[in-house]
Amino acid sequence: ELDFEDYKSDMVKGLVHLFGADEEVVLSAAHAALTSLVGHMEATEKKEDPKAPSVSCGVHVAVVLEEVKSLAAQASDAGVTGFNRPKGLAPILPFFQQALMHGATPETREQAAEGLGELVQSTSEAALKPMVTQMSGPLIRIIGDRFPSQVKA
Repeated sequence: ELDFEDYKSDMVKGLVHLFGADEEVVLSAAHAALTSLVGHMEATEKKEDPKAPSVSCGVHVAVVLEEVKSLAAQASDAGVTGFNRPKGLAPILPFFQQALMHGATPETREQAAEGLGELVQSTSEAALKPMVTQMSGPLIRIIGDRFPSQVKA
């Protein structure tokens, strides 16, 4: 098994960036690769402690937020092409959800909340609809828990 720990952040950034591509083959490959990377990171954690929450994706929240903001700024009114695909948000959500729920600092959690907001604003209603339940669970928990007001805003 190859150790690519030192390259994960660059891989995540590059793959999220590809969600802004226009070519379906690129979007499909980026989606599949990011899904696989997220699955690998979560599976690696579960090997160490099957009961522990997955947190490895949350470590990359700043990189993902930066790319999502960049994609949103360049997107048309229809939103980011890769986010608007069926389950297009599925491989991106773990980064924000894990940081929101288990982020080490209030700043990390605030970045995660901001990232979810960016995703909502840069994704079509049709693409958001199947993801609403998955996205709203952590947000509901944030409102009920003792989190700083910056995270709740």
